[in-house]
Amino acid sequence: MESIIIYTLLAIVLICVCYLFNRELKYEKLKYLTNKQKELDSNYFNETKNFKTDIINDTGAPLEYYIFQTLDKNENYHKIIANCYLKDQKQNTCEIDIIFITTTGLYVIESKNFHGFIYGNQQYRYWTQFFNKNSKYHFFNPIWQNKKHLECLNLLLNQFLTTNHRLSSYIVFSNHCTLKEIRHTEQNCIIMQLKDLETIINVDIINSPIIYTKQQIDDIYQQLKKYSCVSKTEKINHITQLEKNHS
Repeated sequence: MESIIIYTLLAIVLICVCYLFNRELKYEKLKYLTNKQKELDSNYFNETKNFKTDIINDTGAPLEYYIFQTLDKNENYHKIIANCYLKDQKQNTCEIDIIFITTTGLYVIESKNFHGFIYGNQQYRYWTQFFNKNSKYHFFNPIWQNKKHLECLNLLLNQFLTTNHRLSSYIVFSNHCTLKEIRHTEQNCIIMQLKDLETIINVDIINSPIIYTKQQIDDIYQQLKKYSCVSKTEKINHITQLEKNHS
């Protein structure tokens, strides 16, 4: 009799455990599907076709994601383009990480997902990412890099814009690094960390004249959008070209 009671109790406990486990699985599945649907409906996914989980281990994409999300909260009417591939006069390709288009102009953003201490000077071809005396790395001057992006973008805009256009260079580093000695006098160029982006761009917009209507913003977006949908082959060719130029 006692064994029957014990087996009965064990069966009840097992049923309860299975029920709770199944309920937890359903909850996690619902939570996962809900989050996925939110991402599918997000402007970031519509623009890049990337999920956050797909780019989390990418070299630079996580910072681009957080920059995009920061900009997309801006209350001014805007459009955002990610990973725009443009040609210069010599038909070399440049990749612009993010272009933020709003009533006061176009903000051209170069993202740097770096750690450590960052040292740089406007005049130097290469800047330094420093961890300790035995661990430091050099990377191409981002001021020069984004200046090239502005030139390519300006070249394209002049082909279809009859009105004046204003381009601003934003170089955004991650919050995981420390900007130690960054010297530059480049006009219309701001170097910052992600944590400062929202404040800086809001102040910039407030202090700048309105030059675009909503319709003009939409028109510029549609023109530039053509250059953000490139094939894997084009992306590989761009990386190969960059490595060749920087060497």
